Amino acid sequence: MKKVVLGSAVVVAALLLSFGLGLFPGESARVDAAMAEFTVKNMTCASCVGTINEALGKLDGIEKVDIVVTTGRSQVLYDPTRLDAQTIARTITESGFPAVLSLNMSSDDYRSLQAEESRLAETYLARIGSRLISRADFDRKVERALTTMQMGDQPEAVKRVRAGIWQEVRDRALLLTAAESNQIVVPQGEVDLRVKELRASTPDFETALLASYPSQEEFVNQLKEKMIINRNIELNVIAGIDNPQEQRQKLNQWFQELRRQTPMVIFDPQLKQSVAQSGAGGGCGGGCCSG
Repeated sequence: MKKVVLGSAVVVAALLLSFGLGLFPGESARVDAAMAEFTVKNMTCASCVGTINEALGKLDGIEKVDIVVTTGRSQVLYDPTRLDAQTIARTITESGFPAVLSLNMSSDDYRSLQAEESRLAETYLARIGSRLISRADFDRKVERALTTMQMGDQPEAVKRVRAGIWQEVRDRALLLTAAESNQIVVPQGEVDLRVKELRASTPDFETALLASYPSQEEFVNQLKEKMIINRNIELNVIAGIDNPQEQRQKLNQWFQELRRQTPMVIFDPQLKQSVAQSGAGGGCGGGCCSG
């Protein structure tokens, strides 16, 4: 059976590389802790994280440190009665990794943030930029994938599927955020025309559609989102670049920067732990951090 494809001039999924994910905030700390986030440059592996942790460990008042190499986004919980964010930034910088303070929250504001995220976690899996990711929608995608692949409820299988679905949902949310910021619009008539083309070119279209999507409405919604994403890439990322290799390079650079700039919070503890483990990266023996 032929699968219904959301094709267009630019096949985003084939071009995008996978990157790590910032996890903010991390596990709970003292109720009166303040929180600071930093953009840290020049990190390449777990050894870099170890160097920064060692430097921060010498400061009096550090409560918890979360560092993600791939995005350069780092969060520190600290006691504001004994330490300030500028000192933390200076210490990270002096350890060899230039750090710029991007957010500093007082103890009261951080408590409010934790309370808000605890409330949101009941309904939402994560927040990417201003987009809240529905927990129910995510769970339905996972259940559908497990059923389609006949993988049952084996813990490792569920874990792998959840990780794969999360990456797909995360990347789509990031790409839609970028398209919205550029006010990209695809008229519904254009979407309907594309559906008509797919219907004409796909044998047994309805059966193929329902084999891949829970409903025709969901298919049309995802098709429209993909058309919006691709139009933004065509107009604002790879415009004027004809060489496929140069397109790939430009797109990857742009997407990496998009991930660095977009605030991202995972509410679900299991998913947060899974992503943290997969995004930590392996060590390089310290060689990449020398000099």
